Amino acid sequence: RLLFSLGVDAKPHKSISLFFSPLTFRGIYVLDDLLAAQGAFGMKPGIIQTDTLSDGALQQRVIQDGSHTRNEVGAYMRLNFMRTFNERFSLNTRLELFCNYLDKPENVDVAWESIAGWKINKYLSLNTSLYFIYDDNTTITKTRSVSETIGNETITRTTSYQSKGLQTRYIQSFGVSYVF
Repeated sequence: RLLFSLGVDAKPHKSISLFFSPLTFRGIYVLDDLLAAQGAFGMKPGIIQTDTLSDGALQQRVIQDGSHTRNEVGAYMRLNFMRTFNERFSLNTRLELFCNYLDKPENVDVAWESIAGWKINKYLSLNTSLYFIYDDNTTITKTRSVSETIGNETITRTTSYQSKGLQTRYIQSFGVSYVF
């Protein structure tokens, strides 16, 4: 993702920063051919052929390329909150909102990331990161299982489908440090 914006950054408090831009360019670039052909990140999809290999594994190959870029123009807002509560705990959270003027301006893309850091002692630390993203142009693969009983046999069918949805990422890291 590439973002160019012209706007105003207000800092009403030493821990809070609010940036607003009524004119923002957002470019989304997918360098992987398979992801682009799948229509990942809201790209125009291509055509993919899926073959089953002799060992049962699936192999996908691109027959027709999908688009690799998507350019958008719209309004952008970013709210940052960064605070060290004491010498052992800090929190940094960032909320980003983007409205594309050219395609469905009533829909707002949301990205929210929070990072909490704990210094356990002189040598050990723990960081936790939680990231949520909702982009109206991006679909994710969901699965649905339906079971039905016919006589004494239960048959379960699993289907997958594309749908809009909230994407999440959770990372927890444990660190050891020593200062010489």
